[in-house]
Amino acid sequence: MLKSKKKTLQFTYHKCFDYLAFTCLLLIGSCKQQPAKPSQFFSSLNGSYFAFELIDLRIDSLGSIDFYTKEKWPVEKWYYKVGVTIKDSLITIEKSPVVIDSTGQLGYSASDGGFLYYAGKLVKCGNNYIANIRLFDCDYIGISPWQAPPKIVYDENGKNTITKESFIKPDMLNYDTFVFKVGDTLFLAKGTLKKDFILRFENNELWVNNERFYRIKQIAK
Repeated sequence: MLKSKKKTLQFTYHKCFDYLAFTCLLLIGSCKQQPAKPSQFFSSLNGSYFAFELIDLRIDSLGSIDFYTKEKWPVEKWYYKVGVTIKDSLITIEKSPVVIDSTGQLGYSASDGGFLYYAGKLVKCGNNYIANIRLFDCDYIGISPWQAPPKIVYDENGKNTITKESFIKPDMLNYDTFVFKVGDTLFLAKGTLKKDFILRFENNELWVNNERFYRIKQIAK
């Protein structure tokens, strides 16, 4: 009798879980299928904003945190300066690498971390917005199409300075293909090409995935 009751509880639990998962999918789907008209957007939301995020931040299943140049922290703190520009239903996001030294001085990098440029549209979903964005340009990031390493040539003494260990082909299953408008191909880490964000506008402040973005004040002409 106890065994039968246990099975019934397990069945009910899985049935409830499946129902909730199905309901969530319907909600997300309905939000994405109903593009917001310009009149549905706060005119005060239009403008430019910025925030900082650690470059290449990763958190594994055990909760361990890693990020670009972690070993130099806090002498050097490398971030992406993330710029967000909103105009009604259109949104653009730019990521540019910066470094903050031990004295708090902000410096701009010419290449470390790379530059990423996204564009997309906002979709109204209840009191929030969903930003569906795609990468349209980038620089100093990713890897070029892989080519087999050159053959090792030995000198007259039978020595060489190039070893096979110097050429380790990356696991391409961890990369997505990005094609520039001119046709050139680049490989970027999975999850880089397309992103979805949840935005909310409260008390004249913009929040993106629960991170506050600061408005850039326009200089009066």
